[in-house]
Amino acid sequence: MLGCAGEGARATTEALPCGPSEGNAAMFEALSPSCAGCHGAGASRPFFASVVAFEDLLAYDERYVVAGDPEASALVAMLEGRGTGAYPQMPLAGDDFATLAARGETAIGMDAIRAWITSLPPPDPSRSGPDREAVATRRLSADEVINAIEVALGQAPSAGVPPLLRVDGMAPLSPDSPSGIDYNDGQRRQVYLMLGGPSYLQQRPPEGAWSPSSLLTLTQLAQGACSLAVERSEPLFFVHATRDARLPEAEPDVRRNLEHLYRRFLHTPPDAAEIDALFTQVYAPAEATSPRAAWTDVCTALIRDPLFVTF
Repeated sequence: MLGCAGEGARATTEALPCGPSEGNAAMFEALSPSCAGCHGAGASRPFFASVVAFEDLLAYDERYVVAGDPEASALVAMLEGRGTGAYPQMPLAGDDFATLAARGETAIGMDAIRAWITSLPPPDPSRSGPDREAVATRRLSADEVINAIEVALGQAPSAGVPPLLRVDGMAPLSPDSPSGIDYNDGQRRQVYLMLGGPSYLQQRPPEGAWSPSSLLTLTQLAQGACSLAVERSEPLFFVHATRDARLPEAEPDVRRNLEHLYRRFLHTPPDAAEIDALFTQVYAPAEATSPRAAWTDVCTALIRDPLFVTF
C-alpha cells in the first residue's frame, strides 16, 4: 500500500509526501487528469479548480472524506462504483475509477487514495484569507448565458434541464437531456455544445473561456432571441421608445431607451459616452434600414458585451 514517505509506508517515488499542503497537492495532481474535466473551474462542483478548492470542497468535507477512515468515505465508495444517492460512481459513465485504475488508466490507484485518507493531516492553520490563485472572473456557462438572456428579455428563467430559450431559430438543448423532444434535437444539442456547454454523460467538460466558435454561437443565439423579443414588443424591452420609432424625431426617446437597456442588460449605469457610442455606432446605422433591425442589433451588442458574458 502506498502512503506518506517515511511514515511506515514503503517509501517509493510513488509515495505521497506527508505535509498538509504537499500530500494534498500531490493527490490533487494525481486525480486531476481523471476528475478535472467535469469538476474544474466553472463546474457546479469545482473540486479540482485549484488545490485550495480541492481541500475546502473535497478533502476536508466529511460528506466526501472522513479523515483516517477510507471505508467510511463517500469518495472511496463512488470511485469504486458503490456509492449511494444520485452519484453511485465516478466517473458517471463507463467504468468506475477503480476499474480504470486496475487497468492502469489512471495516474494513481485506490491503495494510494486509501493511504492518503488514512493519514490525512488536519487543515493547514497558516492558510487564511482568500485564495490568491482563485479565478476572480470567469465566462458564464452555457446555462447561465441562456438564463441571463431570458431574464434580460423579460422571460422567466428556465427551470431544470434543459433551458428552453425562446429564439427565432435553433434553441440550444443540453446533450444530457432526454431524447425525443422534437426532430431538431440533434442540431439543438450541437448548438448547446458550441456555446460551450458540457455533456457530463459524455465526459465533455464545460468550456472554460470564450472561444471564436462559442462567441459566434453566442452572436447567432443573441440575434435570434433579440429578433423575437423585438417582434413581440416585449414590454420590459421598450420602456421609453417604441420598436418602430424613427429618427430624427424619436432620438431623445431612443437614447433614453438605450440607457434603460444598458442598465437592464449590464446592471451598471452608463455614462454619456457609452450611450452615444451605442446610438451612433449601432442603432443609427441600422435604423436607416429598419428600426426593428436597429433594436435587434443593440440587443445583440449588449449580450456580447464582456460585462454580460462574464461573472
